[in-house]
Amino acid sequence: MTGPALVLVLTVAVLFAAGFDLLMQRSLIRVVVGFMLLGHGANLVLLLAGGAAGGRRCSAGSRG
Repeated sequence: MTGPALVLVLTVAVLFAAGFDLLMQRSLIRVVVGFMLLGHGANLVLLLAGGAAGGRRCSAGSRG
């Protein structure tokens, strides 16, 4: 795992942990901020799942 990807993985972990912790609070503002952090973490997960730009494409029908 490369440096930037590792930083993103750690950032996602922190965002999810903080988001779930805030969701467990009773204050409405903290719950809303918790949902926002979870949303940002989910967006970063999708960014990580896409892989690096310019990488190899997955083409099922090609040979060679």
